[in-house]
Amino acid sequence: MNFDFTWQALTKPGLSVQYFDLTDIKEFDVNATGYNLINAWWLSEFSRLIYRHGKDENSDYPTREDILNNMGFSEVRTFLKGNNCCSLIISERDKSAPFAVLVFRGTTGVESWFSNFNMVQTQWTGGGLVHAGFRYDFLKLWDEVAAELALLDMPVFYTGHSLGGALATLAASERPPKALYSFGSPKVGDAVFADSLRRIELHRVVNNQDIIPTVPPSMIPFDYCHAGEAHILCSSIGYLSANSVPQFLADHAPVNYTAGLERLL
Repeated sequence: MNFDFTWQALTKPGLSVQYFDLTDIKEFDVNATGYNLINAWWLSEFSRLIYRHGKDENSDYPTREDILNNMGFSEVRTFLKGNNCCSLIISERDKSAPFAVLVFRGTTGVESWFSNFNMVQTQWTGGGLVHAGFRYDFLKLWDEVAAELALLDMPVFYTGHSLGGALATLAASERPPKALYSFGSPKVGDAVFADSLRRIELHRVVNNQDIIPTVPPSMIPFDYCHAGEAHILCSSIGYLSANSVPQFLADHAPVNYTAGLERLL
């Protein structure tokens, strides 16, 4: 996967035509403990693919489901509420080691951006204070998602890019997964909230010049901090033309997380 410095890669990641395109793909390790680079790569691709429209969103061919089916996965349920979306995916690649992935979509549309800018903190049921906008978006989806998760008898991994990573973090607080991998996630809550997640395997993958993980601010009147373990990727390096996205934004593009991980594999 090549690094992509275009505005389309940042603002319209669902228009990509290339997914899961790694030579000699290694299988997802359901039993991995701690940070696993192969699993991070797989989950970065799910976090990128969720931006692509599915059959319920008037998608052009090939749909998200088509791509997943071709890779040996089944999208068993999609949850759509306005601009918020997440998907529950089941692996059919290895019948002896089944697993599921709950992937949340990042920011799309004006409504989601308003939620991002709502930095007021509000009480969280699991302890501490969280971003009111993220909480609002999460609660629109969670009841239906939680009911579907309760039916599963297999390891479930959570993931998401940007806002999707923030929503996945809130989901982990409500129902702990086998592991959570977020990509370019903003801060979600205060120190008390972060401490409440200390027993959850939570991995934050961050491109080192991505600006989004630096917000919201950690200063009065706010008290934001990250939860989980950070895994920093070296910034993408390439030719930047006059029409290229600035580096601090290019590092946030979903494809540049996948590309960065591939360089380490």
